[in-house]
This record gives sequence, C-alpha cells and structure tokens, in this order.
Amino acid sequence: MTVLAVDFKTTEELKHERDALVQKSGLTLDELMSQGEDYRLTVSQYAIFEEIADINYLLGE
Repeated sequence: MTVLAVDFKTTEELKHERDALVQKSGLTLDELMSQGEDYRLTVSQYAIFEEIADINYLLGE
C-alpha cells in the first residue's frame, strides 16, 4: 500500500519560502526571473528559479 503525504502551506509560508530562496540565489527576484527566462543562470540558481515558479503558481501569481 502506498501512503500519500500532502503538505499544506499558508500563503504567508509560501511567500516566506520564496523570499528565502531569492536570498539564497544572490539575486533580486526581478533579476532571477528575468535571467531565468533567458537561461542565464547557474545550475543552482535555475533550480531556485523553477521552485519559485512553482510557488508563484500556487500563489496564483
């Protein structure tokens, strides 16, 4: 039997997680998003970019 775990996060928790990821990237959110769309990020920054895109989707942004 497979057990499915679901992690529920509030809007504030998602925004806090996004802010922490942006800080970890070493760029501003605008720089990260712009450079990510142009594929001008390091591998680790691109992983952060994708995670932020997922968070933005969950936030409806």
